[in-house]
Amino acid sequence: MVVAMATAAATAETAEAAGARGQTEAPAAAAACDFPSEVILDANLPCLDDECAVANVRVVEVPSANETVFYEYMRPACVSLAFYAGARQIRTAGAAWPADIGATTMCADASAEAAGTVCCPPDALDGASATSQECTYVGERVDFATAQAKCAEVGGEVCSWRDGAAAGGDACGYDAIHAWLDSPCSLQAHVHNSGHVSLVQLNSNYATTALDSGHSFRVRWADGEYPRAGDNCAGASGCMVHGTGCLCNVDVHAGAVFTGSAMPTAAAAEAELMVGAPDPSSVDGYAMCAHDECIADGELQVYTLGGAASLDERTIFRLLWNGSRPVYMANKRSTVSIRGASHLAFRNPPQFMSIP
Repeated sequence: MVVAMATAAATAETAEAAGARGQTEAPAAAAACDFPSEVILDANLPCLDDECAVANVRVVEVPSANETVFYEYMRPACVSLAFYAGARQIRTAGAAWPADIGATTMCADASAEAAGTVCCPPDALDGASATSQECTYVGERVDFATAQAKCAEVGGEVCSWRDGAAAGGDACGYDAIHAWLDSPCSLQAHVHNSGHVSLVQLNSNYATTALDSGHSFRVRWADGEYPRAGDNCAGASGCMVHGTGCLCNVDVHAGAVFTGSAMPTAAAAEAELMVGAPDPSSVDGYAMCAHDECIADGELQVYTLGGAASLDERTIFRLLWNGSRPVYMANKRSTVSIRGASHLAFRNPPQFMSIP
């Protein structure tokens, strides 16, 4: 079972390597160890002490009697979705590198491990200076709920804004790394006359997500219908005409494709499932469902938590795509609808580059 891949890093300890080190004991023999440049684990390694409290591992230290080597954890390839609900702002301090371009702000999915934690006093006024940076290791990135919990532990709250360095210093490296703000972030869709869409982040100062950025992508509209400037954006209350297109507020809808105990056929799963999933053997708690209803179609394997014969959005299916290539698919559907005209909707497209 492949659960991690690592690439040899520098033998001198770096700032990020100073924390969250999964320490794997190497033989303490007099002879020098032979450290391969790449290691693929065939089983999960138990965590120790502070390692058990972190959401992810970035650098692993492997000590021996003669030298210490650091490996960078290479997470499995994955994608995220372009639009998401509950977006929050993340921001750098602008007091350290890159000082020449100042602080940067953008939107992030609150459920993603996308940013660090900076804390302000409870009920601080907007714009108050951060009092501390909180992390288990330098450069740690967490989701928004974890950032809230970390600030609560020290009697503070996630800052609603940040300018300049934290009063307690750059202990976690978050002057140059995005940290969470307790401020909402608005995502809009700029729908062009062709039906292509540009992602617009109203609270961002990144050029790639600005209005009229020039970056657009094709989406799959339901029944081929989308708002057009020529019909006043279909009269949608969430849209306004912008140039030759429409600038629209959107709503994101997510849920399971198949639910309950009624199992789909392999053909139905291939037709309806559009979101990939990791190999369930690399995720704790999953087991192949062996109940009669789960194995009725020999070309479909069903993986659920504990092997239960009930489907929800956490279910993973293994099937042969086009009858030849085995793939794992998540039992999820995510659509983006135009606010005020919910019949105008498109499948939430994946993005292959992590932002941030």
